[in-house]
Amino acid sequence: MKKNGKLSRRSFLNVIGAGLTGSLISSCGSRESSGLVEPPLNSQTMPMRVLGNTGLQASILSFGGGSRFLELTEGDWQIALENSLQGGINLFDTGPASNSYGPNGESEKRFGKILSEKYRDKVILCTKVDSRDSTRAESDINLSFQNLRTDVIDILQIHGLEPEDNLDHILGENGIWALMKRLKQEGRVRFIGATVMHSSPLALAFAQRARPDVMLLAINAFTQGQGTPYADFEDSALAQIRAMGIGVMSMKALRDMVGTGSGRMSVDKLLQYNWNLDISTALVGHEKLSELDYNIELGISQNQQIGLSAEEINYIRRKAKERKDLPCWMHPGYEEGRFRV
Repeated sequence: MKKNGKLSRRSFLNVIGAGLTGSLISSCGSRESSGLVEPPLNSQTMPMRVLGNTGLQASILSFGGGSRFLELTEGDWQIALENSLQGGINLFDTGPASNSYGPNGESEKRFGKILSEKYRDKVILCTKVDSRDSTRAESDINLSFQNLRTDVIDILQIHGLEPEDNLDHILGENGIWALMKRLKQEGRVRFIGATVMHSSPLALAFAQRARPDVMLLAINAFTQGQGTPYADFEDSALAQIRAMGIGVMSMKALRDMVGTGSGRMSVDKLLQYNWNLDISTALVGHEKLSELDYNIELGISQNQQIGLSAEEINYIRRKAKERKDLPCWMHPGYEEGRFRV
């Protein structure tokens, strides 16, 4: 049931009751039980947190413009962006042209059509640069400005730092970090950073050497203390990075983690686990309007939450350790449409 093209908050709960448990917010192909539990409805607003030393106030739930967002068809993706704004989300993250963010910059173009044209002064607009070559990177960033229909990008990040990346090259005099710092000095970019999934030592080394404004890290209950191919940022790097005044955004909080099988959990527990940490916002992609509306309500409900108890945290960690297989994004060699020149 849509009102003026938007799914009302109460009607989406009816959708859940009608069979949303057959969908999965964080799927990698297969469909499983979503683990959704009805959150309390209230008239409060989405909680906000300061994003490090940037001074930006970011909603605790942010909008991911990757492959999940691109699953939304014409008409629905516009509603998703509108509903996010109505629900209190103000940080929107996308990336350059790729399989993950769409050929020809589809995700950036979608953001530009709605966010820049109608709500530019109300949102924190974020994108990334994929290339490690500064000349190619500058060309790609200029294209991002065009796709996003904006003269200023709020947050620009190096996309997917990997252990094989050469930090000396990236941070060198003619590297992409120097380019990003110049764009910041010119006022074309407000804040700069990097995203890291695989290596907490790499994330910490980058943070110490580059002193970025923000970082986007893969954090969830499964990576904590598991010895997986992915980094345990929570115990090994998060506190030190935050102590530098760097704003931390989390990703992969839900991807291929939700359900009722071994080691899987409800959306509620997984998101609350992230929100209980010293992060500013959890970045989530949505492929269904009902999933988005549910998570908005869950975020709003955190105004009435005190936080997880030690017992609840330990339960979530124990539950995560029951899982026998790796989430799809943890498999060695996993690249969600990333390209590099």
